[in-house]
Amino acid sequence: MRSLRRVSSNRKGSVLVVVLILVVLLSLAAYKYTNLMITEYTAADMYGRRMQTQAFSASGVEFAADTIGNRTFEASENLISDEGIFQGISIQTGEVARNNGFISLVTANESDPNNQSVRFGLTSESGKLNLNYLLTLEQQFMETNEDGGDTGMVSPEFYDILSAIPGLDDQTRVDSLLDWLDEDDDPRAFGAENSYYQGLNNGYECKNGQIESLEELLQIQGFTAETLYGEDANRNGLLDTNEDDGSQSLPDDDEDGTLNLGMLGYCTILSKESNLRADGSDKINLNQGLMTELFDAIADEYDEETAKFVVAYRIYGSEDAVADEDGSSLTVDQEEIASAVGNALVGDVAGDVTRAGLDLTQPAQFEFTSLFELVDAQVFAEIDGSEVTLESPWQTGSLAGQLPTMFDTFSLTDDAFIENRIDPNYARREVLMTIPDIDGEVADAIVGSSVVTSDGSVSQSLLESHATPGWIYLEDIVDLPTMRRLEPYLTTRGDIFRVQVVGYFEESGPFSRVEAVIDGSEYPAKVVTATDLTTLGVGYSRVQLGLEAEEGTR
Repeated sequence: MRSLRRVSSNRKGSVLVVVLILVVLLSLAAYKYTNLMITEYTAADMYGRRMQTQAFSASGVEFAADTIGNRTFEASENLISDEGIFQGISIQTGEVARNNGFISLVTANESDPNNQSVRFGLTSESGKLNLNYLLTLEQQFMETNEDGGDTGMVSPEFYDILSAIPGLDDQTRVDSLLDWLDEDDDPRAFGAENSYYQGLNNGYECKNGQIESLEELLQIQGFTAETLYGEDANRNGLLDTNEDDGSQSLPDDDEDGTLNLGMLGYCTILSKESNLRADGSDKINLNQGLMTELFDAIADEYDEETAKFVVAYRIYGSEDAVADEDGSSLTVDQEEIASAVGNALVGDVAGDVTRAGLDLTQPAQFEFTSLFELVDAQVFAEIDGSEVTLESPWQTGSLAGQLPTMFDTFSLTDDAFIENRIDPNYARREVLMTIPDIDGEVADAIVGSSVVTSDGSVSQSLLESHATPGWIYLEDIVDLPTMRRLEPYLTTRGDIFRVQVVGYFEESGPFSRVEAVIDGSEYPAKVVTATDLTTLGVGYSRVQLGLEAEEGTR
């Protein structure tokens, strides 16, 4: 019996060990399961939060489009740099800071020579060189023979002005780009057409048309990722540590303390503006054919003296007037209309149609190529049968107050949109250098008077005084003859904007970064492209986004 008790006692001890092992195993299984559930929950939470930031960014793009579409066009309006409007916009609030969501419309400050500061606002694409405009620009540099005929040769000056743009400082790339744009299959001296592209592995056809995205450059002979993106690996426009360390980390850079932005920093494929007034009504086309309509329109807008001067300029010209190529601004149909109108007004009896003593039956012989041809001009005209001298109502001494109304009222074309003009308020020096008649000294002076300061803020006084391109004349950067030549290339009313939107939470967590191009030339504004840059990183630090104070200010 004693031995049996011993056996029983041993068995009871074995059961206890087994139970303990099972408890441990079950605990480990429960721990593993719990840990797995926590991991799954965290992953699901992070995924959900990332999706939220994507929604934040999408909302930011729509906010930018709505802001662009509802511009007031007042001189004091600031869409370029305003922390109060574009920084830290609350999108979502929660019971804890972790759930507070924000967006910021942020970009690098182009006026910072060190590429270290940011501004909160939009970027005008009119501050860049439109590559789709190069064919038109090339035509202006065609050399002529002694008889004025086209030689088919391009002046070296054309390549010189483009060389200021990184990537366009090589004639092979410039010629190849022009061949990609033009409609023919004849390659330029250093260019390439179908015969080149179809001979490549996985060959393709030359576009022979306008570029639809800057990334399309990578299909053109001579252009590489380095040409397009430069050293700005994450496309934030800032000189980051890895972009100034040589070959220690990607991208490879020259370690010179400056940021090579590549062509993305200087070029665009879309820049245009609406040819309407700020209130949406039609402008007066100073080059229209019927002088009676032109006179009446200007008289209604200003007065008869102003109308008389402008129409007299079209008929008689002035010292700087440019004659119409066909000697008349009227088409055949317009001449027939003008004749019919004249006959109707005089009861089908031969005679003059007059306004303020001007005979308006005679067709216009001159046209305007610049609004600045009106400034300080004199016209020798026949008024009521006598030779008189008419002085322009637009004189340099009073021009500062007159220019905003002049530019809002008048146009030189009936086209619905005007393309490819450059905004001197926001263009980098390299872009300004691509404009004929702008040299390094003028470009430096324009950049030195930028409305955006080196810290990214905007000078309100400059914003208002720079409402038209005429400020570069009023500030004595160029003289009047040069301003007349420059004005057709310049604008301050570009309607295409680029924006980077960062969506994020107040506390550390996922983020989303989207870059969009928005066309505000018609209402409502339209999002042309939206590119997800999230995989390139947030691009901007928490300090730059305003979430944390800089060291030393806490």
